[in-house]
Amino acid sequence: MAEVRLEAYTFKITESINPTKVSATLKDLDNFFQGADFWTFFTEYVNHLDLLERNDNQKKVIKLKEDSITYQSDKRIISGIFESGAYGFESDIRDSKTNESKYKKQIDDAEILPFYFLVYIPKGLDIGIILLQRFGVNGIHRIFTSTFYDFFRSKYSALHIYYETFLSKELLDALLNKGQIKEMILRRYDLPTDKADKYNLKGMKNELLSMEYKLKSKKSTFFSKDQLKTFVKNKNKVFFSSPSDDAKNKISIVMIQDNTKRTIDLSDTGKLRPYYYVNEKEVVKDTSGHPNFVSLDKYAKKLLGTFIADLPTK
Repeated sequence: MAEVRLEAYTFKITESINPTKVSATLKDLDNFFQGADFWTFFTEYVNHLDLLERNDNQKKVIKLKEDSITYQSDKRIISGIFESGAYGFESDIRDSKTNESKYKKQIDDAEILPFYFLVYIPKGLDIGIILLQRFGVNGIHRIFTSTFYDFFRSKYSALHIYYETFLSKELLDALLNKGQIKEMILRRYDLPTDKADKYNLKGMKNELLSMEYKLKSKKSTFFSKDQLKTFVKNKNKVFFSSPSDDAKNKISIVMIQDNTKRTIDLSDTGKLRPYYYVNEKEVVKDTSGHPNFVSLDKYAKKLLGTFIADLPTK
């Protein structure tokens, strides 16, 4: 089974499109517009996605998997499966054992994969939580948020939905103090001509996807917070530079916390993007090779429980 992860985001409803003014215009989720409850609105949205939604800018499609939706009204949780895939290119589908060509994928064909989602819509608060599954390199964050935003604005044109990754910069120290760092990774996605010349890689520049510098601890050992700071600031790694200097570079750390492995990416904006790897002992796979919904739903709701206590209260 490809690596299965859950991405965590918060969402808010606001009158302002300016992020610096969002907090002044937030709406309670159970009464965000003339008594409207976001629970009811999201139900309308997923029913709307019974039909395939096509996004020609992203070259992706998305729809709700039939009969996958579950409602836990007492805890204000909606979960289910979105089906999504990319189109816009041709490819040859082959049997991995025999190399026999099975099918020629056409330019308008989309390879559809299932992706778990969970939305938590608390009463009396102006902030909720969204969990979205990633499957290997595939995810639905962009197609989901853009489709969702367009549907929302078609109903409430004076309001906006504002998303943030769940873990704030202020919580980094707390996470590092509790967690144990297994890996530290620097990655560069571009190669300027001057550096290609310097490292004798000019002939590879067009083919190069990324370059990576990784430190991985020995079994049963971990890196310290001070070692992370040294790793990030080391002058010998100027080739990769800091993500705050170049949006095409990335610093990541892989951590173990409460027996759960997670990767945190420090993006160019300085935000943290936590990926929560699911425990394969708790989340089993079906014969399709995809996670079993019941076990993944149970795991996600347990993870959500650890998040709810950290939500700000009024």
